Amino acid sequence: MGRRWIGFLIVLLPLLDSTAAATKFTVGDGIGWAVPSNASFYDEWASDKTFQVGDSIVFNWSEVHNVLEVTSKSEYDNCTTTNGILRQTSPVTIDLTANSTLYFICTVGQHCALGQKVTIKVGNGISSPSPSSPSNSANPSCSATALFTVLTAAVIYFLRSLA
Repeated sequence: MGRRWIGFLIVLLPLLDSTAAATKFTVGDGIGWAVPSNASFYDEWASDKTFQVGDSIVFNWSEVHNVLEVTSKSEYDNCTTTNGILRQTSPVTIDLTANSTLYFICTVGQHCALGQKVTIKVGNGISSPSPSSPSNSANPSCSATALFTVLTAAVIYFLRSLA
Protein backbone atom coordinates (compact mmCIF):
# COMPACT_ATOMS: atom_id res chain seq x y z
CA MET A 1 0.00 0.00 0.00
CA GLY A 2 2.83 2.43 0.84
CA ARG A 3 4.41 2.17 -2.61
CA ARG A 4 1.10 2.99 -4.28
CA TRP A 5 0.82 6.19 -2.25
CA ILE A 6 4.39 7.17 -3.10
CA GLY A 7 3.71 6.65 -6.83
CA PHE A 8 0.46 8.59 -6.58
CA LEU A 9 2.14 11.50 -4.82
CA ILE A 10 5.04 11.56 -7.28
CA VAL A 11 2.52 11.94 -10.11
CA LEU A 12 0.32 14.41 -8.21
CA LEU A 13 2.91 16.97 -7.06
CA PRO A 14 3.91 18.33 -10.49
CA LEU A 15 0.23 18.74 -11.36
CA LEU A 16 -0.37 20.79 -8.22
CA ASP A 17 2.55 23.08 -9.00
CA SER A 18 1.15 23.79 -12.48
CA THR A 19 -1.89 25.52 -10.94
CA ALA A 20 0.32 28.53 -10.28
CA ALA A 21 1.93 28.55 -13.74
CA ALA A 22 1.57 31.63 -15.89
CA THR A 23 0.41 31.53 -19.50
CA LYS A 24 1.96 33.50 -22.36
CA PHE A 25 -0.63 34.43 -24.99
CA THR A 26 0.37 35.51 -28.49
CA VAL A 27 -2.18 38.12 -29.56
CA GLY A 28 -3.92 36.83 -32.69
CA ASP A 29 -2.13 33.47 -32.42
CA GLY A 30 -0.68 32.60 -35.86
CA ILE A 31 -1.96 35.80 -37.49
CA GLY A 32 -0.15 37.95 -34.94
CA TRP A 33 -0.76 41.69 -34.69
CA ALA A 34 -1.99 42.78 -38.12
CA VAL A 35 -4.93 44.40 -39.85
CA PRO A 36 -7.52 41.61 -39.60
CA SER A 37 -9.74 40.36 -42.40
CA ASN A 38 -12.80 41.20 -40.26
CA ALA A 39 -13.16 43.95 -37.68
CA SER A 40 -14.22 41.55 -34.90
CA PHE A 41 -11.22 39.20 -35.25
CA TYR A 42 -9.39 40.30 -32.08
CA ASP A 43 -12.59 40.43 -30.00
CA GLU A 44 -13.31 36.86 -31.10
CA TRP A 45 -9.71 35.84 -30.40
CA ALA A 46 -9.84 37.22 -26.84
CA SER A 47 -13.36 35.93 -26.08
CA ASP A 48 -12.30 32.33 -25.54
CA LYS A 49 -9.22 33.16 -23.47
CA THR A 50 -9.00 33.42 -19.69
CA PHE A 51 -6.37 35.99 -18.75
CA GLN A 52 -5.12 35.91 -15.16
CA VAL A 53 -2.71 37.95 -13.07
CA GLY A 54 0.75 36.57 -13.76
CA ASP A 55 0.05 35.80 -17.42
CA SER A 56 1.52 37.82 -20.27
CA ILE A 57 0.44 38.80 -23.76
CA VAL A 58 2.81 39.16 -26.70
CA PHE A 59 2.23 41.33 -29.75
CA ASN A 60 4.20 40.17 -32.82
CA TRP A 61 4.18 41.93 -36.18
CA SER A 62 6.32 42.00 -39.30
CA GLU A 63 4.89 44.92 -41.28
CA VAL A 64 4.44 48.56 -40.22
CA HIS A 65 2.47 48.44 -36.95
CA ASN A 66 2.75 49.48 -33.33
CA VAL A 67 0.73 48.93 -30.19
CA LEU A 68 -0.70 51.69 -28.01
CA GLU A 69 -2.16 50.82 -24.64
CA VAL A 70 -4.90 53.42 -24.34
CA THR A 71 -6.25 54.58 -21.01
CA SER A 72 -10.01 54.12 -21.46
CA LYS A 73 -12.73 52.25 -23.34
CA SER A 74 -13.79 55.52 -24.95
CA GLU A 75 -10.30 56.04 -26.41
CA TYR A 76 -10.34 52.41 -27.57
CA ASP A 77 -13.80 52.70 -29.17
CA ASN A 78 -12.86 55.97 -30.92
CA CYS A 79 -9.31 54.89 -31.86
CA THR A 80 -7.90 57.89 -29.98
CA THR A 81 -4.14 57.93 -30.43
CA THR A 82 -3.11 60.80 -28.14
CA ASN A 83 -2.95 59.06 -24.72
CA GLY A 84 -1.33 55.93 -23.41
CA ILE A 85 1.84 53.92 -23.69
CA LEU A 86 3.16 53.48 -27.24
CA ARG A 87 5.39 50.55 -28.14
CA GLN A 88 6.90 50.51 -31.63
CA THR A 89 9.27 47.54 -31.79
CA SER A 90 8.06 43.95 -32.21
CA PRO A 91 7.74 41.81 -30.19
CA VAL A 92 6.03 43.58 -27.29
CA THR A 93 5.38 41.60 -24.12
CA ILE A 94 2.89 42.94 -21.59
CA ASP A 95 2.84 41.33 -18.15
CA LEU A 96 -0.65 41.15 -16.66
CA THR A 97 -0.10 42.32 -13.10
CA ALA A 98 -3.59 43.19 -11.80
CA ASN A 99 -7.26 42.46 -12.35
CA SER A 100 -8.30 45.08 -14.89
CA THR A 101 -9.45 45.63 -18.44
CA LEU A 102 -6.71 46.70 -20.83
CA TYR A 103 -7.21 48.28 -24.25
CA PHE A 104 -4.69 48.12 -27.10
CA ILE A 105 -4.83 49.67 -30.58
CA CYS A 106 -2.55 50.14 -33.58
CA THR A 107 -2.05 53.83 -34.40
CA VAL A 108 -0.78 53.37 -37.97
CA GLY A 109 -3.16 54.87 -40.56
CA GLN A 110 -6.67 53.39 -40.35
CA HIS A 111 -5.52 50.09 -38.79
CA CYS A 112 -7.50 50.63 -35.58
CA ALA A 113 -10.69 51.56 -37.46
CA LEU A 114 -10.23 48.39 -39.53
CA GLY A 115 -10.19 46.27 -36.35
CA GLN A 116 -6.56 46.14 -35.25
CA LYS A 117 -7.44 46.58 -31.60
CA VAL A 118 -7.99 44.22 -28.70
CA THR A 119 -9.51 44.32 -25.23
CA ILE A 120 -7.87 42.13 -22.59
CA LYS A 121 -9.94 41.38 -19.49
CA VAL A 122 -7.63 40.22 -16.69
CA GLY A 123 -9.32 38.20 -13.95
CA ASN A 124 -12.77 39.68 -13.38
CA GLY A 125 -11.78 42.79 -15.37
CA ILE A 126 -12.29 45.08 -12.39
CA SER A 127 -9.28 47.00 -11.18
CA SER A 128 -7.74 45.61 -8.04
CA PRO A 129 -7.65 47.85 -4.96
CA SER A 130 -4.54 49.94 -4.59
CA PRO A 131 -1.79 48.38 -2.43
CA SER A 132 -2.71 50.71 0.45
CA SER A 133 -6.33 49.52 0.43
CA PRO A 134 -7.19 46.52 2.58
CA SER A 135 -8.38 43.44 0.72
CA ASN A 136 -10.10 40.34 1.98
CA SER A 137 -9.58 38.33 -1.22
CA ALA A 138 -6.64 35.99 -1.54
CA ASN A 139 -4.32 36.08 -4.52
CA PRO A 140 -5.08 32.84 -6.44
CA SER A 141 -1.47 32.20 -7.41
CA CYS A 142 -0.34 32.69 -3.81
CA SER A 143 -3.02 30.25 -2.65
CA ALA A 144 -1.84 27.66 -5.16
CA THR A 145 1.76 28.18 -4.09
CA ALA A 146 0.82 27.84 -0.42
CA LEU A 147 -1.13 24.66 -1.17
CA PHE A 148 1.84 23.22 -3.03
CA THR A 149 4.17 24.07 -0.14
CA VAL A 150 1.89 22.44 2.44
CA LEU A 151 1.41 19.33 0.31
CA THR A 152 5.15 19.05 -0.31
CA ALA A 153 5.82 19.21 3.43
CA ALA A 154 3.13 16.55 4.03
CA VAL A 155 4.67 14.27 1.42
CA ILE A 156 8.15 14.64 2.91
CA TYR A 157 6.75 13.88 6.38
CA PHE A 158 4.86 10.87 4.98
CA LEU A 159 7.92 9.50 3.18
CA ARG A 160 10.12 9.90 6.26
CA SER A 161 7.55 8.01 8.35
CA LEU A 162 7.85 5.05 5.95
CA ALA A 163 11.61 4.81 6.39
